[in-house]
Amino acid sequence: SANGHLSDKVSFEDYLQPFPEGRDSKFVMSASSQFPSGAQSTRLGMVKQGLPQESGDFCPKQGADGWTDWWFTPDHPHLRSGDMLDFYHKYISLDKNEGKPMTMSFSQGARFAASRARIQARPRAYYARLLAALSKQMSPQEGYWMEASWYDVLHPESMQYKTDLCALPQVRDIMTLGPYAIDSMRQQLIKSAGADCTDCDDIDVDRRLYGAGDFKIQPTGDQVVLKTGGSAIIIVNEPTKFVEDANATVGVQKGISKKAGVSDNAVMVTMSVITSRRLLGRQLATQKVKVDYIIEYMVSSKEGGKTESDKLLAALKAIDSSALAAEILTQIEIASGTPNKYTVTVESFTAPTTISVLNAQGEVEEVTVTVVARGTAGGSILKSDISMATFLMVFLAQFLA
Repeated sequence: SANGHLSDKVSFEDYLQPFPEGRDSKFVMSASSQFPSGAQSTRLGMVKQGLPQESGDFCPKQGADGWTDWWFTPDHPHLRSGDMLDFYHKYISLDKNEGKPMTMSFSQGARFAASRARIQARPRAYYARLLAALSKQMSPQEGYWMEASWYDVLHPESMQYKTDLCALPQVRDIMTLGPYAIDSMRQQLIKSAGADCTDCDDIDVDRRLYGAGDFKIQPTGDQVVLKTGGSAIIIVNEPTKFVEDANATVGVQKGISKKAGVSDNAVMVTMSVITSRRLLGRQLATQKVKVDYIIEYMVSSKEGGKTESDKLLAALKAIDSSALAAEILTQIEIASGTPNKYTVTVESFTAPTTISVLNAQGEVEEVTVTVVARGTAGGSILKSDISMATFLMVFLAQFLA
């Protein structure tokens, strides 16, 4: 990301100081994730620079007030595919995954420093096993989980499934990332920076929160990536709460995925309340929500991509509005674990007519979206996508020197 994943009051040179304050490692926790839900909280120093209370310490010195409220987006890299808890217990903590939820604080971008002794607290075989797990393909899902796990790798005496590292905000309503979550963050910034925070409206979500433009699927070998998208209009009884509700977002995401016949993680959705018109100076009430969806996933071969494209387009075209509304309500109930408080009618569902197919050479066929990965044209490999596996290789080389 453009800020180098560095929190406020932290510079790259800070990581070059040997044994900072007598410690044998340097971590600045800039994000926290809940697994398996994928809810996120971001250190305020990552959202805005120049906060008077930010110190660049291991945890924010203002405690839980140094973090944003918990937020959620279904397209976060941690949720792209698979199960983080399985990976963590198999490769990091080396024990049985009993399905217990876990919260992990970590340094975004895997920015840290560690002494030789700290590295050698784990045996060589431990790192070799991690390297093998991350070397199966370009931009592996495990790379994003690895980013969240480095502290536990280097500090086996304080694993986070046993103990919390930082004081974090109380989990109340987890907000879907969007205008309402951003407004909440803005109010937190004003509280932290003071009433004279004239630029607190300037929150660059993509760059500051999780580098949204820096992740997408990159095919290798014979693989291809399919990408398409469309929109829907939903009538709902409480549109503002619906758009803000993380469980509603999950319900819409999974509702579309079930009806399209694809993996839940292949679908990404964003929702917004449709602005009402004004009549004779009065604002007309609206109960409509616009849903924009993107479907993107990997297929093992070009030939399979053509077959899968035809199948996906047919499935999307066949989606019945009433059946989709029922599925959305079902998925919201499953996500929330409580009886549904919403009434949902799908007024319209727009299915795409073409799909973009990206191969490993960066070539796109049947182009409807020429930029397959946000922030990269023609499927070019992003530096952050390959950094985890590359870093591990360098890491092992230093370890064995």
